[in-house]
Amino acid sequence: MTVVLRVFLVALVVRIGFVLTLDPQQLYWPDERLYDEIARGLAGGKGFVATGYNSTPLWPFCMALLYKLFGHSFLVVRVAQSVIGALTCVVAGAAAMRLFDRRVGVWTAWVLAFYPSLVYLAGVLYMENLYAFCLSVAVYLLTRLGAEATTRWAVFAGLALGVAALSRSVALLLIPAAALVPLLAVGVTWRRRLGLCLVLGLMAVVAIAPWTIRNWVVFGRFVPVSMGSGATLWRGNSPCSRGDAGDRFLTPDDNSWTVIPKTAQNQERLAALQARLKGLDEADTDRVLVQEAWRYIAEQPLHCAALYVRKILTLHAAYSSTRSSNAHGSPRNRLIVTACYYPVLLLALGGMVIYARRWRELRVPYLVWGVFTFSLPLLTTCTRFRLPTEPLLVMFAAAAAVRFWDWLRSESDSTRWVAGIVGVGIALRLLWCGFLPSEFVWQDEKEYDAIACNLLDHGSYSM
Repeated sequence: MTVVLRVFLVALVVRIGFVLTLDPQQLYWPDERLYDEIARGLAGGKGFVATGYNSTPLWPFCMALLYKLFGHSFLVVRVAQSVIGALTCVVAGAAAMRLFDRRVGVWTAWVLAFYPSLVYLAGVLYMENLYAFCLSVAVYLLTRLGAEATTRWAVFAGLALGVAALSRSVALLLIPAAALVPLLAVGVTWRRRLGLCLVLGLMAVVAIAPWTIRNWVVFGRFVPVSMGSGATLWRGNSPCSRGDAGDRFLTPDDNSWTVIPKTAQNQERLAALQARLKGLDEADTDRVLVQEAWRYIAEQPLHCAALYVRKILTLHAAYSSTRSSNAHGSPRNRLIVTACYYPVLLLALGGMVIYARRWRELRVPYLVWGVFTFSLPLLTTCTRFRLPTEPLLVMFAAAAAVRFWDWLRSESDSTRWVAGIVGVGIALRLLWCGFLPSEFVWQDEKEYDAIACNLLDHGSYSM
């Protein structure tokens, strides 16, 4: 039995084992019910009924197909997600094998097979599980394109990027960025490089175009995949924004503004915004919120810069706060996720530094990870948004671990002991930091935080 088949079967068994612990009649999170409702409408012949904000089509169509074939069963969908998750392990491992070596590829695949956050995704009806698979396929195909610079791989990679965008519209940002892959190809003429860029972009457009045409018919305006970019930009860059996962739920109503001081300026801003939004449809509301967000960024650049940093930290936290709660968010489960995630993050960042000299060869994982890590904090972030890129972190972590192991084997026993103690110490501290509450606990911490916020927001040293 080949290692690929072993990884796939073990990853599948682990995920199905977890799925069987779930109630087959119950959904655990609000967005699951949303996707289920859209999919049931599709399976029942009612068409794709959803707001422009929720109009990313790939996952609801996949669910609808399963409902059509097997009836309305959450268990069937979860088993299908388990298959997709197991395939993600194999594809990511194959990409790591091409980018680094066989050992890194094998370790990447095995770690992903047991990685708690990705195992959990198989049990929830979120698009992130499918999106992680689409991104892993895109990374593999872009890696082949970068190495071989052929039209065939440009076609496949472009289609994969388009399909990924149909799963989560933020992947649209990756399409122009992916042009750097053929542009930086070695031993290829510039004419050839530009031609491959053109093919890559055209194939992505081909994949997205049918849904864009549908949106034109339904909404009467150009919407490539879904609406909501303006609302999301405003939620992440407004007087109410805090840089945490709660920003996702902000709305331009009176309730959201209770978290900020009721100054005359804030009241005036709120009244003006509500007046502009009155009577507008979803698309026009989105357009106004884009303008409002950029206006606030221009007025408060330091505050928005601080929010950007906080959102990066929120994105890379082991877990983030949610509006609803259930047993899955128990302290035990959070401890497991934290204990597994932070060592991987630390090793991954180390791997990115260690292999920086090979940036040209490794431009695909650097590019994909960088696009999402530094573009999402412009909007709003939470842990869930990071999970589809987790295979890239595991890939770099595996590369760093293999390099570190090779180094240890060549060193003396005393050096190994020192390195081991330092590594364990760092891991324990990261584990402890990740398990702390997101809010400050001690009064001195709150005071220092207030001083820092006032320095950024108003340029004054006060609380």
